[in-house]
Amino acid sequence: MYASVISAHIQSEDFSEGIQMWQEFLNTHLMHQEGYKGCYLLTDSKTGKVLVVNLWENEAYATAYETSGKYQQDVARFANVVRGMPFRQVYEVSVFA
Repeated sequence: MYASVISAHIQSEDFSEGIQMWQEFLNTHLMHQEGYKGCYLLTDSKTGKVLVVNLWENEAYATAYETSGKYQQDVARFANVVRGMPFRQVYEVSVFA
C-alpha cells in the first residue's frame, strides 16, 4: 500500500468551508479513483494547517493520480480556500494496523 501526503493551509476564515468542501469532494470524486483505498484528513484549526493522507493500492495508482493531471484539476477546485500551493509526496506504507 502507498500513501500520498498533501500538506496545505486553509485560510482561517474559510476553514469550516474547506473541510466541508473536502468531504463533498471525497464522496463525489476521489472515492471513485482506481486503486483508491481511503483517506485521513488531519487538521489544525488554530493554524489552518491540513494534512491529507490518501491511501492507494500500490505505487502506480498513487503516482498515476498526479501524472494523469487529475491531482492538478482537483487542487484547482480548492483554490478559493487554500493559501499557496499544496505540497504532495508519495510514501510506501510500511506498517498498517
